[in-house]
Amino acid sequence: TILVVTNSVAPGGGSEAVAAASAVGLAARGHRVILAGATGPVRPGLGDVPGLEIVAAYPGGPPPVRVKPMIEAMWRSGARRTM
Repeated sequence: TILVVTNSVAPGGGSEAVAAASAVGLAARGHRVILAGATGPVRPGLGDVPGLEIVAAYPGGPPPVRVKPMIEAMWRSGARRTM
């Protein structure tokens, strides 16, 4: 199992796009891949990739701005413990 961690599994560019493409490529080569991100919604087409599991702490989108710093701190510490 390969864990790919990114800030968001939502459509967009930058590191999120690289993480999604990497996860899809690894799954296509037969690996079991978990793509984990803090926010959604899930990028179109990712839910249909065999061998790819997607986990989002907030699948509906980012949390309200007033709690965002707290959520980011918890996410970073949780990801650090998981790795």
